[in-house]
Amino acid sequence: MTTKTVKTEIKTTKLSSEFLKYTKNFSKSINSNFNTISPLDYLYIVMDTMHMFRLLELEIDGKILSESERKTVELLKKYKKWEYVKPFSENYVVFSTLRCEKFGIEYKLLIPDEKNTDFDNQIYSAILPNKKIITAIYKLFIKIACNFCKP
Repeated sequence: MTTKTVKTEIKTTKLSSEFLKYTKNFSKSINSNFNTISPLDYLYIVMDTMHMFRLLELEIDGKILSESERKTVELLKKYKKWEYVKPFSENYVVFSTLRCEKFGIEYKLLIPDEKNTDFDNQIYSAILPNKKIITAIYKLFIKIACNFCKP
């Protein structure tokens, strides 16, 4: 085996195990009603999705994509650099951490244009790609993985 072959095999093995872990976690979330997932679990899904996006980005760039897939990829490429695509309400959700008397901390997912009158209790907020974007990129990952695994 040449050095290049060994490096490719190591990368493929690492990618396979990372992808398997990601799909397992994502599938578990989808099967537990993706529409009512907890905000903290959603944050973890987005972080895992961005990790997979970075691992598969070169593979994705080498594929012919549909218009909607291309828009999703461009949105995530910009998001990776902390740039955002308008309209915000169609592409993102806001993950907010709020102080609350009863339990200490509360997490919420809000639509960016939604008026939140409780800014005094807000500790932290972050803009995340919305569920439509995350589901679309997951489908693209599966498509890429199927092509990647073909002999």
